[in-house]
Amino acid sequence: MDSYGLDKSFDLYGGGGLASTSKDLACFFYKLFNKGVFHNPQTISTLLTKVNTEQESDTDYRFGIWQTTINGKIAYGHGGLWGSMVYYVPELDLAVSVIVLEKDQSSLRKEIAEVMISELIAQKN
Repeated sequence: MDSYGLDKSFDLYGGGGLASTSKDLACFFYKLFNKGVFHNPQTISTLLTKVNTEQESDTDYRFGIWQTTINGKIAYGHGGLWGSMVYYVPELDLAVSVIVLEKDQSSLRKEIAEVMISELIAQKN
């Protein structure tokens, strides 16, 4: 489906109806974890509080953010319906955003992020 002409506000409620570039998404997530969005440091702690749900889940869900491991490092992320995924890796002080445009290939988002982070680690060393 070609979504180019769709008005993003149709997703205004459940999904937020937000549109962003990959770069801006990574910048936002970096600022979110580095006191550039919320002034009260307790807010990010609340976002990272583990949520226990009645139904079992294969994700480690927090309040709007998932915790995962990428290249052996803890990462926090959030994905969007249209193929976006953003991660923040505290140990590296790094935010990475990935967008996969093929809906049925969205599982590639984490794989691509893993390769990107591996390359960035290699460049640092």
